[in-house]
Amino acid sequence: MSKKLSQIFDLKSNLETVLSACMYYLNEIMDSERSSIFLFQHWDQQLTIFSSLDLEKHVDSIPKACGVAGWVFTNHEPAVVNDAYKGPRFCKDLDDLTGFKTYNIVCAPLVLSKLCLGTIQSLNKKEGDFNDNDLDLLRLAANMVAISINNSNRYNELLVTNEACQKFIKQISANMGNIFDQ
Repeated sequence: MSKKLSQIFDLKSNLETVLSACMYYLNEIMDSERSSIFLFQHWDQQLTIFSSLDLEKHVDSIPKACGVAGWVFTNHEPAVVNDAYKGPRFCKDLDDLTGFKTYNIVCAPLVLSKLCLGTIQSLNKKEGDFNDNDLDLLRLAANMVAISINNSNRYNELLVTNEACQKFIKQISANMGNIFDQ
C-alpha cells in the first residue's frame, strides 16, 4: 500500500488530484465502498468534505464534534465502528444529506505536529467488518495525507513568495534604471 500511495504524492501535483487518487487507492486497499477526507475549516469551525470520489467538492460540512469523524477530530484518536446506526458517535445527518447508507466506518485523524487537520475515513467494508489491520493501514494513509497537505501548503507559499520576490526585483530594477537615466 505505501508504495502505491507514495507514488501519487508529488509537490507539483494539484492537492485535490492527489487526494482523489488517494481515495481511489484507499477504497481499493480497504475494500470499501467510499473513502473521504474531512478538513477542518477554521472560519466556520466545520469539518468539510474535501475529497471524496463520488461527492461534489466542498459541499458537505458537519460541526467539528459531529459524528464519528467529529469525535476522531476532537479526540485525535482513530475509531472503528462496525454497526454505525447503533453506535452513539454516529450522526446519520450526512447519510440523509447524501443518500448514502453507512454500515461501518474506520476513521483516523490527520495529525501533523499535534495539530489535527481533519480526518480520513473508509465506509462500508465490502466483506466483513473493519479490523485492527484496516485501522493500521488507515493510520499510515492518514500520516501520508497529513504530510502531503502540509507539503502542498508550504510549496504554494513558496510559489507565492517567489512570485512576490520576482516582482520586487523587477520594480527595483526599473527604479534603478530611472535613477541612472536622470
